[in-house]
Order: sequence, then C-alpha cells, then structure tokens
Amino acid sequence: MKCLYYLISSLDSAHAITSDLRSAGIVDWSAHIHSKNRTGTNILKIYSGTYRNPLDVPRVGLLGVMAGFLFGLLTAALLDNFQLFGADLPLNAYMGLTLFWSVFGAWEAGLAEIFVEKRKIAVLRDELDTGSSLLLICAKPANAAAIKTLVSDQHPEAIPAPRADNLLTGHITRPGDC
Repeated sequence: MKCLYYLISSLDSAHAITSDLRSAGIVDWSAHIHSKNRTGTNILKIYSGTYRNPLDVPRVGLLGVMAGFLFGLLTAALLDNFQLFGADLPLNAYMGLTLFWSVFGAWEAGLAEIFVEKRKIAVLRDELDTGSSLLLICAKPANAAAIKTLVSDQHPEAIPAPRADNLLTGHITRPGDC
C-alpha cells in the first residue's frame, strides 16, 4: 500500500475527495484524517485517524523479538563462557534467559512504536496545530497515479503534504521546492 498525504483546510474537502474517488470507480483504498476537529469528522462520517493508524507494531515487534533473541543468545554465551553462576548451569536457564530477552525486545519495540510520533506526521505538526487537517489516502501502487491526478485536477485546495525524503538527514521536501 502506498500512502498519499494531503493537507486540507476544511473537512468538507476531505468528504468531497473521498466522494470523487468513489464516483471515479477507484477501488481498494482507505482514507484517514488527522484533525483537531473531532466533531466535524463525526458529523461528516469521515474515519478519523488516531496516532495508531500509521503504526506498524507487528513488524517492529518482530524486529524486537529478533534483537532480543540475539541479545539473549549473546548473554547466554557470555554466562557460559565466564561461568558466573557455576559450571553446572542447566540448559533451561539459558533457554529461559533467551526467552526473557526475546519477550522484552518485543515489548520494548512495541512501546517505542506506539509512543514515538511518526516522522511523516511529525513533519506536519506545525500545520496540524494551526488548524489544517491531514488526509491520508492509502491505496495500491497501481491506483496511486490515478488518485494523484484526480486530486490535483479536481481539488486544488488539497496540497500534497511535505515528506521526509531522506531518513538519515531528515531533509524535508515541500511542494514547490526545487
């Protein structure tokens, strides 16, 4: 899925864009809106996104399990090598230690994913605080070009949101930048 980010000034624009996507016959997409106007999203029946929508907890949790497992194996190997608890430590102790670090890695990675604001939304924090709304349209890559064309042609009020192009330097590309 490819997510397209648009800054809009009113929730009516979001409703019009989603209606036009349906009438154009573009299928297999979902829209979320991040806005401070919670009552407006309820009245227009727009799915209001929370901070958990763009999260990828299962993937990050799995990475945490793998990192914890490797750390557990390393800890078990060091304990076996230096024999801090004696020479006859049972295999179950090493397995329990590895299991502990694996579960801890999953837990820590999941918490980190939930409580850290996503980079793509953090870039737009100033605009969201001033009252703009962020419309996220998630679609298959094959439909992304059609959605971009439809939104740019029929809805000039929807501005493509700036995005973080380089995750290492954090360089921000804003519409109109060369």
